[in-house]
Amino acid sequence: MKYYGNIDWFNVTTDSQRRYLREKRVPEERIRVIPNFSTLLCARKVPEPAAEPIDLASYGRFVHKKGFDLLLQAFAQLRPSFPQLRLRLGGAGEEEAALKAQVAELGLNEAVTFVGWVEDVPQFLAPADLFILPSRDEPFGIVVLEAMACGVPIVSTRTQGPLEILDEETAWMCAVNDAEDLARTIARALRDPQQRHERARRALKRYRERYHEDAVIPQLLALYEEAIAARQEAR
Repeated sequence: MKYYGNIDWFNVTTDSQRRYLREKRVPEERIRVIPNFSTLLCARKVPEPAAEPIDLASYGRFVHKKGFDLLLQAFAQLRPSFPQLRLRLGGAGEEEAALKAQVAELGLNEAVTFVGWVEDVPQFLAPADLFILPSRDEPFGIVVLEAMACGVPIVSTRTQGPLEILDEETAWMCAVNDAEDLARTIARALRDPQQRHERARRALKRYRERYHEDAVIPQLLALYEEAIAARQEAR
């Protein structure tokens, strides 16, 4: 915080960041919470859920904190009960080779596909019956916003960012760093098509009202105008 002594305003994206600043004795009036946003267009409606879901999708940087190794462990546990399931992983990173070796070790080569870095998010998510966020640490989670925008049901770990964006009304939440609980939670979602549709519908509505650029950019502009006005008054 020693580098921020001359900052007039702090624009943070989560309440947890605000709490951190307050613990560092930044006055409340200098802090604004305005969330990150996505420019993805809102889906017109949530697709009807498949009677027998087969496609799980997840993407991000292949690093330890993102928890893709946990997702592979959970997926292996799910396969005996859901032999039709397939998992698509999008991304790249330092753990890619280790993850591919883990897939081979678990005997999942025919069920797991690595698609590379995801450039077209809506196209990647379109076939998905569930989007999985298995992170050990997630300060915000832009990928969660993208899944919400596309109307895809979500299973997420109870990490910092997703806990501020989602709840049990809009997603399924599971324990952090726990492959068994992740598998159980995914299974619950797979077995309940009505709830997949309903939670995805609520998440899409929340995205439209809180996290799309049309909802967030006006808040940023208002903050800038307030900051400019305060500076002019101080002169």
